[in-house]
Amino acid sequence: SYLQVLPSLDVSFAISMCSSRLQEYIVRMDVINKTPSDSFALNQLSCVGTKWAVSTLPSRDSISFVETIPANQAVSCFFKIKDLSTSSCIEAADGSCGSDIVLSPGGSTDVFDVSRTPITDFHYQERHQQGKLAKVPRGLLDFILISKAVAVNSSKSEQLLSHHTCHCSALSQNPVWWLMEGPRTITHDFSKSCCEANIQLVIHNSSEHNTTVRVVTSDCMAEKSQTAPSHESASGQGGWHDVSLENDIKAIASTKGTHSQKQSSESISPFVWCSLSSAQVDLKPDSSAKIPLKVCIFAPGTYNFSTYELHWKVHSSESGHVDENVTSGGGQGYPFYVNVLQGA
Repeated sequence: SYLQVLPSLDVSFAISMCSSRLQEYIVRMDVINKTPSDSFALNQLSCVGTKWAVSTLPSRDSISFVETIPANQAVSCFFKIKDLSTSSCIEAADGSCGSDIVLSPGGSTDVFDVSRTPITDFHYQERHQQGKLAKVPRGLLDFILISKAVAVNSSKSEQLLSHHTCHCSALSQNPVWWLMEGPRTITHDFSKSCCEANIQLVIHNSSEHNTTVRVVTSDCMAEKSQTAPSHESASGQGGWHDVSLENDIKAIASTKGTHSQKQSSESISPFVWCSLSSAQVDLKPDSSAKIPLKVCIFAPGTYNFSTYELHWKVHSSESGHVDENVTSGGGQGYPFYVNVLQGA
């Protein structure tokens, strides 16, 4: 007699930071069934520990359509995870988010406690087998996927399997997170005056050290970050990003007046930052700050207020030194589109 070990499920995760919410990430889970004949049903996905919460994306209340993964097939699922360790997270206080999400068909509410034996014993061994120490570096998290083998013969006992993926981290490990907050739609009567929009930049220091962050705004987008075509960037429109249907209309019908109207609007910059050109804040570990900003808009349109840069410097402390790779850095502003409409 001999023992034959066959592969079951190959599980991997890709984590990307959500640019519209602080302490939130989008997770893609890829599951491959490598068995030649067995099918598996996904039961539960858990984040290890109380720091993280997992949930489905807002567009879907359930992913129960993934009933089974047949042999030699693969499936990808998308989730949202949230850092509950920060004081700014409201969900952590009211308990509306949990570290487990049920994936089984039919909307079953039964949840396996991954903090109890034998799952926790398996997980501890998997962490070491995957070549890491017991102490998790900051920012890393572990996933546990619980699946069930679909028995062809009903008399066969049910088999549950746990898949442990440890030391996952976001694709970006910057010590500073930021996002823009403000109205997405503004109505203003431009025949009377220009429009002033009040927005704010939220900056969070996720490192364990004091960090100085400097924000620099610009009315003209740098060439290296300009996403518009070359013929549009030459017009000097700065943060203007045309997302109208003009190009599609040109392809369908003749729009002679539209082209001439656009040429006249290119003679001036569509908006300017009118509050400040630069600001600097000192952030303590795991703290946030809000910088108020004001934009002056001269005409209706759709605007991308991403023409700003962040530069940070992490200061070493007595408790420990700073990693040389994250001592200083910077980044471009994330896209933040605002629709400005002509009012009566």
